Amino acid sequence: MPLAHEEAIARQRIINSQFKCYEKMKRDAPYSKSGLYCNRTWDGWLCWDDTPAGQNVTQNCPDYFADFDPTEKASKYCDEKGNWFQHPESNRTWSNYTMCITFTNEKLKNAYILYYMAIVGHALSIVSLLISLGIFFYFKSLSCQRITLHKNLFFSYVLNSLFTIVHLTAVVPDLDLVKRDPVSI
Repeated sequence: MPLAHEEAIARQRIINSQFKCYEKMKRDAPYSKSGLYCNRTWDGWLCWDDTPAGQNVTQNCPDYFADFDPTEKASKYCDEKGNWFQHPESNRTWSNYTMCITFTNEKLKNAYILYYMAIVGHALSIVSLLISLGIFFYFKSLSCQRITLHKNLFFSYVLNSLFTIVHLTAVVPDLDLVKRDPVSI
């Protein structure tokens, strides 16, 4: 199925869910318990009921997207003052959808294939560029401004590939250096 069609279906399902949420919010009785609470709300993907202050509420993740696992839980925190949690960076009301993304073995396998292909590709690039630079430096008859320009260009590509390989082998596998941004609205 084409990506644009899948996005259109997901968008329509979100709109339908939003409509049902607003109908439910209108139909449900007002919050009647004593104490502070967070108001019922639609966060863009899910409908959240009135929640007593200081509680973390969860519900199943939405199934709008192919990489979301509807058996996992999304959460939203109502602080002690009766306000929905706000993300410290964006200062916007935030729902936690980080657990919704499914990491299947197939996706992990594809990620490893791409990871190793990038390393091998850059290594092959370095080898072929070094051979080309060797030819340019060995044959003095090839010396001219155009070849000098190509020598510099090839040398910059070698450095780029070296830095990329160092990044892929030293930085990417270190989970403390690479932090995953949470999925949020």
